[in-house]
Amino acid sequence: MIRSQDAPVNDRVVVHAENVNAGGNVIPVGYVPRPKEFKFESFKRCGAKDFYGNLDAVGCMEWLEDIEVVFASCNCPEDKKVLSASRMLKEGTRDWWRGTTVSMTPAVRSALTWDHFKEKFMEEYIGTREKRLLEKEFRALKADVGGMAEYARSFMSKIKFVEHLVPNEEDKVAAYVDGIPASYRGICRQHATLAGAIKESKKLVDDFKTEKATVKANDDKKSGSKRKYDGSSGSSGKFKKRSSSTGVSNNYAKPKN
Repeated sequence: MIRSQDAPVNDRVVVHAENVNAGGNVIPVGYVPRPKEFKFESFKRCGAKDFYGNLDAVGCMEWLEDIEVVFASCNCPEDKKVLSASRMLKEGTRDWWRGTTVSMTPAVRSALTWDHFKEKFMEEYIGTREKRLLEKEFRALKADVGGMAEYARSFMSKIKFVEHLVPNEEDKVAAYVDGIPASYRGICRQHATLAGAIKESKKLVDDFKTEKATVKANDDKKSGSKRKYDGSSGSSGKFKKRSSSTGVSNNYAKPKN
């Protein structure tokens, strides 16, 4: 228990220690700090980049991804995401967004979600041909036993471009498992999350490598023992041959009567 020292003795308030902050100041029971108001300047300070519309399909997707990272870094509220991102549009891209929203009422514009912005953005700056190429590359991803880590990295780098193909976690797991060796699919498919399936596939590869190394070590050990045995037999044969050449017999002659 801690007593506040800022009031007369009779009026001092008894508070619990957990209601005192690091600076020693008393915090009233039930006090809830007011959340800081979001400001666009903080959004820019967190690394938001301008968009001029001169990037290829992958570059455009990476810009969207970078913006989402900034959202998380500066605690951007949902109702401020579209406005914040649209303020990063420059030159012709700003004109495109203005033309997209000009027929909307203020209420509709303020209710636009980040997913809606992304959908319109991709329609404009990532054409149908580029989308199909990205989808084709994603579907063609395959892993061999030795390249599981590389496959996982490629899968994660491309999945962000084809989220419409794998809208939920179950679809992501299925797509990932389809690209790994058949002997691993059954176990990995049991996982409910993509992260779990990826972790399991890497573990299986590690187990396979460990087992393979153990088998090789045992084979080398057996081969070494065999060579040692053969070497011993060879030296005995040479000894016998040398003994014969000197005319010395290992057998005693039968005595004559």
